[in-house]
Amino acid sequence: MFEKVIQICNTNIKLISNKKELLEFEKGVIADIETDFYKAEEVKVPSADVDAYFYIIDEDSKPQVQIGSNIVLAQGNFSELEKRANDLRFSLLGNEGLFYRFVLRVLENKHNIFSFHACGLFDEEKERLYIICGGAGSGKTAFILKGIEEGLKIFSTETVHFKFYSSDELKFYKGSMLDNIRIGNLKYDYPNVCRMLNISLPQIKDEWGTKIVVDLSQYQTSSDYLSNPRIILVFPHIEQKKRESVVNEVKDKRVVDRILFNNLSNKIAETILLYEKVPVAGLDTLSSAEKRFQAVSKFTRYTKLQKVINVIAGTKNCLEGVKE
Repeated sequence: MFEKVIQICNTNIKLISNKKELLEFEKGVIADIETDFYKAEEVKVPSADVDAYFYIIDEDSKPQVQIGSNIVLAQGNFSELEKRANDLRFSLLGNEGLFYRFVLRVLENKHNIFSFHACGLFDEEKERLYIICGGAGSGKTAFILKGIEEGLKIFSTETVHFKFYSSDELKFYKGSMLDNIRIGNLKYDYPNVCRMLNISLPQIKDEWGTKIVVDLSQYQTSSDYLSNPRIILVFPHIEQKKRESVVNEVKDKRVVDRILFNNLSNKIAETILLYEKVPVAGLDTLSSAEKRFQAVSKFTRYTKLQKVINVIAGTKNCLEGVKE
């Protein structure tokens, strides 16, 4: 058997397989796990420091996945599935796959670290963190590119991790520095940022349907952690050619609680289809959901949460009325 321990944020997860190649992560492509997390590093740690186990047993059988509290056992013809898959994002180790979601659950259960599906932009002068919450297509990338253009630092492109150490002591952990960006966004909406990043765009017909992996680390925050920052929470809706920015404050904490709970739960609770043919039920439990809601309630009542806003804007004016 082959094995290695992967460290992500504060957790160590051991991967074990009878096929060495099934333990390898995709690099530099849109399925790269580091488009989800700041670093996924192989480390050497004592067995006592391993939080969970992820087994991949490659055999000539129908694929099946069993999930326990701190263990995943995947058995089946995964070597063949890897070769034939159309979209490796939804593979065992892809950035929309099972390992990614398992890591989020382990971070919650073992370390009380919760993860927004969001990008994070930081104003280092004002010590203000902008958290832009939303799923695919909500407009996070527009905020990232506009934030770079306006001098904000990148704290995360996809997942913002946080932990409460007391009722009003809040720590954030840096997220991913890679982002999957449509060629059209770089070429037409933010050519200046494209030059700033020194990106050479490929010549391709489907510019709006094709994404490339972009490394934004040259514009990252100086620190890997943020303690007790001021926060502006943004729920975006970006429309490509909308010329005006409409910003409304959300003052009802019950509404914010619901939106944030759904955001935190989505990737853990969602049923997924691996390799276009292997259904895997969500990883959530009632006790985990209750614990998550307690974290949400603390977050919406955090004294330095300065504002919660809905934003409807275009790709080029998304920070109008948002950045203070």
